[in-house]
Amino acid sequence: MAADYTNPVQQFRDLVFYVSAPPAALQPEALSRVIEQSGPDQAASALAEYIAMNSRLDLAKSQALVQDSLPAQGGAMARATAVSQAAMAAASVSGDVELHDPVMLWPWARLVFSFILVAALIGTILFIFVLGHQKSPAPTATYVCLAVAGGLALVGLLILVMGYKNVTIKASK
Repeated sequence: MAADYTNPVQQFRDLVFYVSAPPAALQPEALSRVIEQSGPDQAASALAEYIAMNSRLDLAKSQALVQDSLPAQGGAMARATAVSQAAMAAASVSGDVELHDPVMLWPWARLVFSFILVAALIGTILFIFVLGHQKSPAPTATYVCLAVAGGLALVGLLILVMGYKNVTIKASK
């Protein structure tokens, strides 16, 4: 990610980059061209360099990924498909939620917070629906932000209903 976060536009662009779909360069067709151009003996190193240039993975991680996922036998497309699936899985964003210390809140507090979170969830759904039916389309980033806000409201609602006091959310890059 860029180091300059005094610019909110750059910060948003970096966020969209990390949550967007993997690039077309990791598709099996693109990787099969790399295999065919490099030859069978140099395919592993060429694929590792290519994946490192076209994804968030560095060269060391790309080399380990290619070494583990590249089959020794098969055609270029079959080999490229295996590497493509592994590269897309490794380059995608993932997360983990850990819930600790189940504690129930005071009933009125749970009721108030649940109304707030349900209103936020319904609000994001309504905004997405309204924006989707306008004559001039809204930018994709607007839908991404609303979907993230709705997802966070849903997670908050589930945590509130289940009654956990400590929640740790981890994301891997």
